[in-house]
Amino acid sequence: IDIEDESSSTTSSWDSLDEEPFELSLEIVDEIFILACKEIASRHWSHEDYMNVRYNEAELSFQREEKEAFEAEQRAMKEKLEFEAAQQQMQKERDEMIVAEKEALKEIAEAEEAERIAEKELREAEEAAMDYQKELQEAQDAEEFLRVKRKERQSLKHSLANLLRLASEAELAANQADAESAADEENPSLKRESERIKIQAIIARNRATLAHEALQQAEQEVQAAELIAIKERLEAEEAQKRAEKERLEAEEAKLRAVKERQEAEEARARYDKERKEFEEAYALMMKEQREFEEAKMKAEKERKEAEAAKKQMETALALMISQQCVSKSLEVQKLISRGLKIIPDDYSTLEDAILSSLAGGEEALEVFVRQGSHRVARDPWAEEVELTVAVRIFGEPESELAGSLILSAGGSGTIEHVELRSSNCSTVYVGGGEWRIDGCRVVSDRALGSVISCSGSSRLHMRKSTIGGLNAELQARTGLLMHDSAEASLVDCVVSFCSSSALSLSDESLLRLENCKVHDSQSLIERERQGRNQVCHLELRNCHVDCEKAWQVGSCREQVSVQDLGNRFVFFTSSREGKLLPDGSLMHLN
Repeated sequence: IDIEDESSSTTSSWDSLDEEPFELSLEIVDEIFILACKEIASRHWSHEDYMNVRYNEAELSFQREEKEAFEAEQRAMKEKLEFEAAQQQMQKERDEMIVAEKEALKEIAEAEEAERIAEKELREAEEAAMDYQKELQEAQDAEEFLRVKRKERQSLKHSLANLLRLASEAELAANQADAESAADEENPSLKRESERIKIQAIIARNRATLAHEALQQAEQEVQAAELIAIKERLEAEEAQKRAEKERLEAEEAKLRAVKERQEAEEARARYDKERKEFEEAYALMMKEQREFEEAKMKAEKERKEAEAAKKQMETALALMISQQCVSKSLEVQKLISRGLKIIPDDYSTLEDAILSSLAGGEEALEVFVRQGSHRVARDPWAEEVELTVAVRIFGEPESELAGSLILSAGGSGTIEHVELRSSNCSTVYVGGGEWRIDGCRVVSDRALGSVISCSGSSRLHMRKSTIGGLNAELQARTGLLMHDSAEASLVDCVVSFCSSSALSLSDESLLRLENCKVHDSQSLIERERQGRNQVCHLELRNCHVDCEKAWQVGSCREQVSVQDLGNRFVFFTSSREGKLLPDGSLMHLN
């Protein structure tokens, strides 16, 4: 089986799929992947590939089981929190119910006490009314007695007047009889009549005196009766006031009792409501408890399944590792048989591998870099090495070459899947020839240099690579620097973390960017080394630019020809999107 042809055909098929994007769920993708891997493994793949498929299948199964276990634990935790919340709510409802019950009992006791007070006030009001009736009757009796006395006094006045009149008439008759007797002293009958009349006059006067005394006594009795009547009337009025007061107090007590009874009924209703809410909260708590227990059991089940899947994955991993150990030893033998230089198995540095190839007279050199960081130069004080032959450098994942590479005119080749890192002015310097960099990360932590520098008539092709500084703190000055008549094309690349400009052009250089992203840089373009009648060319196609500004200060814009084809520009200084015109100026879109 030709592995390279198989991989190239697979890549082209997936590239064709990328032209028409579609969406599938993760579960369907996993199942399709597993079935496809099984089918390919059963038809074309080696035993090692089949073990990889089995391990991937076990790992996916473990991830699903772990995800389900995590979700089950989350649900159990949620149910537990809801159960605890329900418990707290039930406790709160129970406390409120107890308080409401105490308030209801208190209100009922107060209502009963108010009713007793109202009954007492009512009895006192009735007693006061009876006292008032009694006092009123006594007042009426006193008034009746006063009327009788007044009537007796009036009759005594009439009798006294009659007696006085009779006494006056008797005295007048006695005086007349005395006068007649004195005129006729010899007539004894007249004298006896005179004596009789005098006696009658004396009797009449005595009677008048007695009547006058009786009248005085009657006046005194009338005055006493009047005082008694007035006293009884005042007492009756006081009794009436007391009775009215007691009646009002009884009515107020009755109203208070009615109010207390209503409050007691309201407190009872609140108590019943709180009790109902407590029962509902208790029922909810029991429901949450059941759900929590079910979720806990489900989480325990999912955890056990995840542990089983983990054991299965560990078993598959152990089988795969053992298979990989065997396959790596076979792979090493295969690579050695192909004449590959392996770092660090065969040579500790890239310079050692190159010198060995030159000493052997080899015209082409293939270098395989294993995982880890490896120096490019043999001398510990040197940080660069020059490539003057046709070379292919490729590496394992997370492989790194520390130092600068000088790609001279006498050489050519490709660098694949290796991280290139340096603290020199340039991590990669292309002085001539045609070179390709695929899937690499080319970075520099030196703020005074450019990461990649192209000069002469060199040709550089980069694909799916990253250019720039290490991060926002350790930035490079320029990402890609173009001189002379050098040409470079970047496809699906990222240029970032540049303190001055992402791209720098001078002389008659040509730079093309397609489907690239430029971000976290001070400016997009810088024009250096202004030349007479020299125009450099920059072509941007379907790129996304997110920088502080478009041009670096001091750049000669009229000597840069810019082609803007379907790009998106966002510059922080204006906070507006824009479009670069052919003369290099920026036209705002919003």
